[in-house]
Amino acid sequence: MFKSPSVSVIVPVYNTERFVDQCVRSLLIQKLKEIEIILVDNGSTDSCPRILNNYAKENPNIRVIHINKNESLGIAYNQGIKAAQGEYVGFVDSDDWVSPEMYDDLYRIALRENVDVVKSFFFMATDSGIRINKTAFGKESLNKRITDKKQAAKFVYGHMSIWSSIYRRSFLNNNNICFTTTPGASFQDMFFGWCVYTKLASLYVVSNAYYYYRISSSQAINQGYTCARWILDVHKRIQNQINEENLDASTLEIYLRFFYISLKNSWEREDRLAGFRRLVFAKAVSKLIRNYREIANFSEFSTNEKKYFLRIVDHPFWSTIKKWFARSKSHTTLPR
Repeated sequence: MFKSPSVSVIVPVYNTERFVDQCVRSLLIQKLKEIEIILVDNGSTDSCPRILNNYAKENPNIRVIHINKNESLGIAYNQGIKAAQGEYVGFVDSDDWVSPEMYDDLYRIALRENVDVVKSFFFMATDSGIRINKTAFGKESLNKRITDKKQAAKFVYGHMSIWSSIYRRSFLNNNNICFTTTPGASFQDMFFGWCVYTKLASLYVVSNAYYYYRISSSQAINQGYTCARWILDVHKRIQNQINEENLDASTLEIYLRFFYISLKNSWEREDRLAGFRRLVFAKAVSKLIRNYREIANFSEFSTNEKKYFLRIVDHPFWSTIKKWFARSKSHTTLPR
């Protein structure tokens, strides 16, 4: 066993006995040899605990942490970070897998460029096949060192994909960056990603994809009104951080558009917001944004985005009724 790992990979595991072998084996064949694999069993009730223990017995670079009962995904991530010894830290979901070159390539870039975070593209593996996802990266951001804080912060607009990156462990620890401990697997990556991209000093985005993100029709997926409420809870946590740390005006403008993107995703989904719950959600949005309404310029918004957003913020009742009428193809005229 090497004295000090270059990269610690944290794998939270909960009842994924069908996929965990593929996940762990993809880590065991990594080209990078100085790799530490931390498997965090989050109270699994299937055969995962036995599978993980067997891997640890056979591989000295694997450690297993057992959590007695199923806790928040954030707790599993945080325990892994606390146990990690690597210079950099990465994350892999236990139903996903990675290519053999991933951590060697990312770690070499991290050393060469001396950056806090190295981020890559990823593959989406669905029942119908595999395709690459390039999220929202512009060509001007690819394959170069980014030190402009505003440019880096805008990465919150895209898919967080926290697992397609590696993070300097000292950067996470020095900035007290961790995951929220909200219930289940409830958007903990949103808060983590926000903290990372608004606090890092340097970032490198590589235009290769290494990570295979599994999206199966048989998977349990967060849906419904509870999902929408969890998103608002994450934003409450982010706003507390904004108020405590007195973030600059440009970061606030970026946050407001980040909020808008989250809002729009839920606002347009019937499985999350239907009937009276849409009004409750709109009123909660209005309450969260009201304090920023007069001090923000909404400089990160297009004209239509600003109009769409402020209609909900300023008129939560009428914006909801208008949505209902639009769906029923009514021609009733409502206040704009």
